[in-house]
Amino acid sequence: MEKVRGINWLATLLVARWLAYRVPVSAEEMSYISERGDIAASEQQSIVNVTRAYLVWRDTVCEILREEADRMEINRDALSYARHIVRVSSDASLVQVARAFDTRLRQLYEDLALEREALQHLALHDALTGLPNRVLILDRINQAVLAAKRNELPFAVLSVDLDGFKDINDSFGHGCGDLVLQQIAARLVGAVRESDTVGRWGGDEFVVLHAGAGADAARTMARRLESVVRQPLRVAGAQVTVGATIGVATYPAAGDDVHTLLNAADREMYRVKRERVA
Repeated sequence: MEKVRGINWLATLLVARWLAYRVPVSAEEMSYISERGDIAASEQQSIVNVTRAYLVWRDTVCEILREEADRMEINRDALSYARHIVRVSSDASLVQVARAFDTRLRQLYEDLALEREALQHLALHDALTGLPNRVLILDRINQAVLAAKRNELPFAVLSVDLDGFKDINDSFGHGCGDLVLQQIAARLVGAVRESDTVGRWGGDEFVVLHAGAGADAARTMARRLESVVRQPLRVAGAQVTVGATIGVATYPAAGDDVHTLLNAADREMYRVKRERVA
């Protein structure tokens, strides 16, 4: 409340100046008073306490004016005018402070909401690619399972593992490897529909949730993703190519829960990889 007392001290000087010399409060002085409301909101002071301090100051000054008018035998019209100035000054200052307080408080709430949104995004997305991370992937697949059980609609989970990515990391370094992952992530997102989800599972592994897809549609999507991944990339001035091995698991044929579907897609991906090596 020290700052409130400082404002009241200023307000007393402004009132005294008005009474003695008829000099009104300037725009700069009113702006300074408004800034106190901004500070009060920023420091999480109670507007109730700020208001109470103003009203106590106003009533105290009015009482002192009355006592001094009686002591000096000043006529009632002059006293009434002086008390009117005190009330007008106090009420105007209080309105300015309250408006500034309210404006700043709304801004603080908006900033806090943005910070919370940013933190939530960080908690659910991969920092490198911006794709959904494991937590969000699991939630999306779980929601797909619940919706499929209600509507009896199929969907597919695709496990995508990059081929040849380790060679790029070894040859060009992890920085270039990160660039490759970002480009591949963008390609995968561009190859699916808005209703699908592409997430980074970890390392050079991705997961795709293909909504409303049966086995045939899922295999078609897998071939499409393999094709877009194989397109040449530019890294450190050189052209490089990576491949993709994709395992497909469809609901409900491969499982009816999140982990069973993911495990099934993973097993299928490794089966395809072994066949290619053989």
